[in-house]
Amino acid sequence: MFSQLNMTVMLPSLEIWSDQNKISTSGHADEILQRFLPWKQKFLFQRSHDMTYLLIYRNHSTYVGATYHGMACDPKFATGIALYPKKITAEAFSVVMAQLLGINLGLTYDDIYNCYCPGTTCIMNPDAI
Repeated sequence: MFSQLNMTVMLPSLEIWSDQNKISTSGHADEILQRFLPWKQKFLFQRSHDMTYLLIYRNHSTYVGATYHGMACDPKFATGIALYPKKITAEAFSVVMAQLLGINLGLTYDDIYNCYCPGTTCIMNPDAI
């Protein structure tokens, strides 16, 4: 998905909160992101990482996530929240993640009337999901 940027996305580590959530995951994605940021700074500072995302399962969600636009190179703000709604496929969720990573890298959503890409849909198209 990021081949035009000559970029490879890798998942070097994964932390699963199986006993309890480390922060409150209620509320809007922007609120959760504001709570996640201090947790990340306090608990992940010793681990090597470039970006950190919190994936949250929701039965029903009116939004897909939140991140800091164009802040991928700032260690403090290279983070985001992605919400995995009950009725979405893994393939559709991968588009959500690609869009959030793109926003964090500084991309914006495409103008659906002026999107020209070789695929059937552009990854940063708001209707790509």
